[in-house]
Amino acid sequence: MSRKQALILIVLLVVFAGALCLRLSVTFGYELPLGRDGPYHFFHVGYLLEHWPALHAGVGATHQLFFHFAAAVHVVLSPFGTSLINSFNIATALASVLVALATFLMMRRLTKNSTTALVAAFFSAFIPASFRMMGELQKNAFGVALAPLPVLFLWRGLEGGRKLNFIIAGIALGVVGLTHELAFGTLLIAYVCYLAFLLAHRRRIPWRELKAAVIIAIPAAIICGYFYAGSLGTIWGMTGEGQAAALMVQGEQPMGPSIYNFYGEYIGQLLLVFAAIGVGVAAYRRKATDFFLLTWGMSALIMAQPWVIFGHQWRFVIMLATPVVLLAAVGLVEGVGALLWRAGRHLQTLLGKGRSEARKWVTMAGRVVFICLLLFVVVQQVRVSNTYAWTGEMLQPTITMDEYNALEGFHQQVGDAYAFGSGERFIYWLDAVGLKGTIQGGATITNLSYALESRPGEQTDAMWLATEWYEGQQQIGENIYAIASTEQPVSTQVLENEQLFKLIFSQSSLRAYALNESFSPSENSPHGPKEGGFALAAEQPPPDNQQPSEGQEGMPPKPQAEWPLVLKILLAPVYVLPGAARFVVGVPLTVLLWVFPLCLAWEAIRRTTSTEKLEKLRKGIIVGGVVVLALTVASVVRDFEERPMGPEPGPGPGLGPNEAFLPAGFEFVEGDRDSWILKSAEMEGEVLTPSWFRFDYLSEGPYIRCRQFGSLVNARDDIGLLGSSCRLR
Repeated sequence: MSRKQALILIVLLVVFAGALCLRLSVTFGYELPLGRDGPYHFFHVGYLLEHWPALHAGVGATHQLFFHFAAAVHVVLSPFGTSLINSFNIATALASVLVALATFLMMRRLTKNSTTALVAAFFSAFIPASFRMMGELQKNAFGVALAPLPVLFLWRGLEGGRKLNFIIAGIALGVVGLTHELAFGTLLIAYVCYLAFLLAHRRRIPWRELKAAVIIAIPAAIICGYFYAGSLGTIWGMTGEGQAAALMVQGEQPMGPSIYNFYGEYIGQLLLVFAAIGVGVAAYRRKATDFFLLTWGMSALIMAQPWVIFGHQWRFVIMLATPVVLLAAVGLVEGVGALLWRAGRHLQTLLGKGRSEARKWVTMAGRVVFICLLLFVVVQQVRVSNTYAWTGEMLQPTITMDEYNALEGFHQQVGDAYAFGSGERFIYWLDAVGLKGTIQGGATITNLSYALESRPGEQTDAMWLATEWYEGQQQIGENIYAIASTEQPVSTQVLENEQLFKLIFSQSSLRAYALNESFSPSENSPHGPKEGGFALAAEQPPPDNQQPSEGQEGMPPKPQAEWPLVLKILLAPVYVLPGAARFVVGVPLTVLLWVFPLCLAWEAIRRTTSTEKLEKLRKGIIVGGVVVLALTVASVVRDFEERPMGPEPGPGPGLGPNEAFLPAGFEFVEGDRDSWILKSAEMEGEVLTPSWFRFDYLSEGPYIRCRQFGSLVNARDDIGLLGSSCRLR
């Protein structure tokens, strides 16, 4: 091993160890699994260890690999006395940080530059997106960590011509498919976009790349062939139904600011600027690897636009952070770095020969500046990552250690009983400690969880919750318990009705309630028992006056977001196509339509311009484009960050939602001062005849709640109906 190779290995190990130490400090600092989904994954890992090799029935095929990985980590560490929680936290940190090693191997193959590969590995491990996945989306993090491997072997096959590399790439792609559908889908779409890019650039069919795709598809289909239809269904739900124009009403902004907010939060403005420079470097060099990086970045930008329903935009941006940090590494090392490292040579070119002393000093100064810049970026990214790791969204446990101990104590008291909690704090923790919660309890427990957080504090809601509770116990045939915390008094207020519920357990801030044995819906409900246990607002006597009270005005109409004509033209395929076709067909077709006219225009200029003028023109276009792109990104992110955040106030009592908010096919049918009932006709692809949506104006603002088949479903989780954007503005 040469000194250079040893130095590269040492730096890579330092990056890996530093990222791992930061992650372990966070996971062990909190002791419990992080985020809302942390206990969900923790439960499935424990279930797998008890029932190996069988997984819980609720686990999809695309989520299996992370659970097996975490279980294997525990098997290795358990002889040393490591608890399952600590093993899970270590597995979470490892799953997130392995992306550094995979990114280094891929970028060294693509760029043939070890420095660029090291910087890319560092960026991939020290961006907020990586920590966001570690905190809640552990299976996603593992998918992103494995995603560079198919690209690595794909490129080895394209360069060496060996089919074995394509087969290995297909196996790696299939493994990614068994990890998470978003990582799998974004890789597929990125490569299809690369084929479209080559078709437009070369103006001939890229047969070699197409053959590689066929070979790769065979092992990938063998490993997870049944996955393709499911992934398309998932993508269809995430893109919403109907054209992009109809979905724009859900977003805060018609275009750039909303999506750049996600990029700015999870990647960072500094790396976005370097990525813009990387785009210029790749466009200037025009290597095959540069084309691939450009295409990957283009597909990322197109896919993550606001036609992805609002609640899933951040998931896509996290998945697509990889191409951005790759371009940022190219921009920093091979753009700014190359310019500063060879500053003396550039000076001699400008001043002519005979300036060796000046060239020497300028070269030294340029290299010192580059090293200082590199150190500044490293320190800045470590600082930002450390801050985000401790304070970022969904990077803390949803319950305290005292509440966890109280849950275990309650489990010891009642055994494997059915239980439900309020909101997202307890949504998966009940299953994690051994109770039958939303995972093992199914729709009944899930509906009760949503019912508990519906409209707490009112007698009618307490009666309605008790009726739902009673019906659930009749269906299951066992007692069901409610879990609440005094730290969320609004969630426990409805349970303090001693006529309907009784307190059976209290420890720390945790409270457990049971339904009074004497409760009967027919005797207690003021309107009698309802079908399926529901007392719909539409069945209640309408108020005498549904109009706003005197002195109050209705909500002002909100104009629908209208796209500029230039964006409609640039994004025409994605703008027109519905559902999953927006990704599978629209994104590659958009890349083709972007590249093809540019290549034709450049070919026309090349045939009519001298070589010397052509080179100057090319440099001018690239430099100008990079400057405009960098300034645009910086200004948009800055403007969005300066905009005051936080929920807008609701309209208050007596103010109804404006009909401009309604999606196509919906209409108001009845309402009162505080809530409105919304009825929809049967929707294509959904068995809804009819579906009911209830608008509740809470303190945070208006939210939608819908009922299906006697089940209460939070619209945030009902992708196929209104998407995840439940807030009405």
